[in-house]
Amino acid sequence: MKKILFIVLIFTGTAVLLSAQTATLGRLSGKVEIQQPGRSWQAASEGMEVPTNSRISTGFGSEARVVMDNAEITVQPLTRMTLTEYTQSSDTTTTKLFLGSGRIRTDVKRSDQRINDFQVRSPVATAAVRGTSFSFDGIRLRVLEGSVDFSTEGGGKVNVPAGSSSQADPDGGSPVPPAEQKKQESSVSPSTNSGESGGDTDGSDDTLDSARAAATGGPASTGSLIIIVQ
Repeated sequence: MKKILFIVLIFTGTAVLLSAQTATLGRLSGKVEIQQPGRSWQAASEGMEVPTNSRISTGFGSEARVVMDNAEITVQPLTRMTLTEYTQSSDTTTTKLFLGSGRIRTDVKRSDQRINDFQVRSPVATAAVRGTSFSFDGIRLRVLEGSVDFSTEGGGKVNVPAGSSSQADPDGGSPVPPAEQKKQESSVSPSTNSGESGGDTDGSDDTLDSARAAATGGPASTGSLIIIVQ
């Protein structure tokens, strides 16, 4: 009986140390839907809770802001994302997302009290980030602040510093080094009136890629990011 009581106390103590957190929806624009656990899809509204295992979907020209204690996530147009874990212990806040399609931008807050263990998953690539700001569509990564160790399932890895970008090989080959990626981007003839080449990949190309995948039922751009901010 004493052994059973001891085990119960251990599990109770663990539950106290690891507590589930709830995110909320901030600013929304356009068509945004949410599917909370055990419920059907519904129109999202500002201030709505986003508990663990909630799914968020955005339409054409739509965006959603997900607000957490440790980060803010901008879910960009034509994106489907799932919040798979958001917990907090005495020294670590753990956040796990699954990016099914589309693109997100994440701004992770620094904290002197806790480590931010922030993960974005999908099958193609893995990135370990020490920084605060990046955008990612599962294959293409652009680092806005900090640096990213970007790797693929085949084991190749490159470091992507702030202001640089890289692209994963869906077949498992090594990611494109930032210097080579910059050359590739600068060699592409500009097709807009701005006359800029190698600019941010947050624009229409990514929206068109996601739109094609949605229209054809084909695979979306996917990948994985692992962010640990200390």
